[in-house]
Amino acid sequence: MLDGVVDGNYLPSGELATEAYYAQGTDYTFEHYLDSFNATLKAEMNLSTDSAAQAYLALLEKQEGERQKAFKAQENQIALLIGNNTSIEPLKGARSARIQNSYIAVNQSSNVIFRYVEVSVI
Repeated sequence: MLDGVVDGNYLPSGELATEAYYAQGTDYTFEHYLDSFNATLKAEMNLSTDSAAQAYLALLEKQEGERQKAFKAQENQIALLIGNNTSIEPLKGARSARIQNSYIAVNQSSNVIFRYVEVSVI
């Protein structure tokens, strides 16, 4: 039974998980990830003899793997694993019942019912 909002991006401490939180222990940033698709930038750095340019190029080359690590950390935080024979509904008298910023996993589950629950899909 739900009362209020379940937001997957809020940590047990009540703190909001950010991109930096999910990317801890990786070299991923969204800006680097976008740069990893910039063929002109990568070509210029590839021709450069500057060691900083070469280091940045190496960082860009590993962005997809780093993004996957950050995604896994986010998935572990936001996943709601729903088992068999489960009903998700508002607590009697609840002001609202909403699930947002979450990954709802009902794969291979049977008899799962969502009743009067708003689910934000992005």
